[in-house]
Amino acid sequence: MEEKERRELTARDEEQLEEIEMKEARKHEVLDELEGNKEDAGQEKMSNGTEAMIRSVTIPDELVESLKQIAAVRERAVQAILPAIQAISPVAQALSKQILAMSSFFESIGAIGQRIQETLDSFDFKERLISLREWAKEAEETTLSFKTIVVELGFPPHNFMPMYSRQRVIQLYEEKGIEYTKRFLERYMCMFVYDKETLIEMCNSWQRAEWLEKRSSIINTVIEGHLNGYYRLTVPAMLAQIEGVLVEGILKLEAVAPDERIQYEHQKSFLGQFLLGDKGSFSFDEQIEEFYLNTVLANFDRGKEVESDLSRHAILHGEDVSYGTKINSLKGILIFDYLFDKLNDAYKDIEESKLEIKRQKEIAQSKKRTRNASGKKSKGYRKKSNG
Repeated sequence: MEEKERRELTARDEEQLEEIEMKEARKHEVLDELEGNKEDAGQEKMSNGTEAMIRSVTIPDELVESLKQIAAVRERAVQAILPAIQAISPVAQALSKQILAMSSFFESIGAIGQRIQETLDSFDFKERLISLREWAKEAEETTLSFKTIVVELGFPPHNFMPMYSRQRVIQLYEEKGIEYTKRFLERYMCMFVYDKETLIEMCNSWQRAEWLEKRSSIINTVIEGHLNGYYRLTVPAMLAQIEGVLVEGILKLEAVAPDERIQYEHQKSFLGQFLLGDKGSFSFDEQIEEFYLNTVLANFDRGKEVESDLSRHAILHGEDVSYGTKINSLKGILIFDYLFDKLNDAYKDIEESKLEIKRQKEIAQSKKRTRNASGKKSKGYRKKSNG
């Protein structure tokens, strides 16, 4: 009997254990389903099923409520993150394309850089520098020779004349002589270098200077007259304007006292010491100064042949009546333009220019005292004009 009761008790215990194991298995299945389901519809179904299954296995109410809260929080988190993921996705795709494009770009840059490096490796810098130095030396020698020849030809040099034209003048001078070269230079300058377009552009640059405003109508008329062949009118008009802007510069920059009469020596010192003081190889300052002093301001004796073909005194005093030529008109225009550029630069900082003039005057006075002390005569003696 006891044996029978033990067997029945054991059988009931095994049935209870199996029932508990089944409940535990069903409980784990429910939890696994909660963790694995990520879809919205599935989550809702899972919540309902979970609640029923949990209640069927008599899980405590607190645990059921916790599981429901976890499921709800997870659902809200997914719903909150989903729009951000949807928004970021196109940006990520575009960024990916940009990265690929940049990668291709940098690969191209690398290839270009490699080709540049190969070019640089094959470039002989030393040889190029030597060639550049030789070219600069040749250009300097050409300019120096041109400056000497052009003064001998009686023509004021100008910065606009290109290097190849200077070389051509030198070649003709050496092969054909001075007279042939002079005729060539005059025709070449009037017809090709300083044509209508160039002269109009030159005149426009004058018009932009405020300090030339009171003279603008005169100098504009000079250019129009030159282009229309009225050389007898343009030559004296331009010579007067050359002296006018020069004297104006002397007064504005205080090169002389306000009540002092401006003489030849004042113009000479103003040009040589300040306005045309650049002695560099590529500068035409000295040649313009020489042309202005020896040609434009040249003296004349009445009744005798005028040595200068562009003497301001001889023309304005009526002694020279053969001045009305195209080349003389162009010479006057070029001198005016050269002085205009110099004065325009000086007026950019008037106070600084005044200090420079004062410094140059002190240097000149010091040299003069030294000459007087040594008993040497000063240079630049000039015979007085009868005009």
